Amino acid sequence: MKSYQFNDFHIMLDKQGSGDYSKASYPIRYGRFVEITTPDHVFQLNLNGEIKYIQGRGKSWPHPAEWLKRTSANDWVYYSTCGYTGVYDFFGEYYLPCLSYPSNSVIGGDPFDDDAIGAAINSWYELLS
Repeated sequence: MKSYQFNDFHIMLDKQGSGDYSKASYPIRYGRFVEITTPDHVFQLNLNGEIKYIQGRGKSWPHPAEWLKRTSANDWVYYSTCGYTGVYDFFGEYYLPCLSYPSNSVIGGDPFDDDAIGAAINSWYELLS
């Protein structure tokens, strides 16, 4: 694993995720990936350089355990904990996937209306430019 520091962001190449499957109350990354950490976000990319995950850092992010995932169709899914106990009690899972399409909402409320979520998605595209 190689690591590079450039001012306010850190790049880790060929980071090794977990090799064993485990159902946990926190996100586990598998396989190898690239991780870019900025003061506001953590970006995880596959080895083809495609963005897969974004997690916010700091006070503006809704919850430190929640994160965004980009699908192969280039849609964003926000994974919400909803306080963990409610989601786990209702669905038996630790995270509730919130799709970016209001017509597919599982429960009320749209996390994509949150400024921090929109800023995270936009910051990835700004980082690329």
